[in-house]
Amino acid sequence: MDDKIVDYSNLPEPDPTIPPEEMLARFKTELRHLNTSIKGYAELISGKHGIVSPDTQREYGEIISKVADIVFILLADIQKYLDARKTLE
Repeated sequence: MDDKIVDYSNLPEPDPTIPPEEMLARFKTELRHLNTSIKGYAELISGKHGIVSPDTQREYGEIISKVADIVFILLADIQKYLDARKTLE
């Protein structure tokens, strides 16, 4: 399942010349996608859809953790973008 998780570790720095509305839309889309992944795997672990083996629970827990790390990366990128925009003013 790890191959389905996008590697966000080598992204370029956010471009401060992109209009804020466009950048916000990009981040919003990414965060919505990531949150959907977290929610889906958490629901599977919870047993709402039947019994899940301990190995599967562990695997899904690791995926949730990795996706949460990506959310933190995107949040840091938002701050970098905002800081870079200040230098343009």
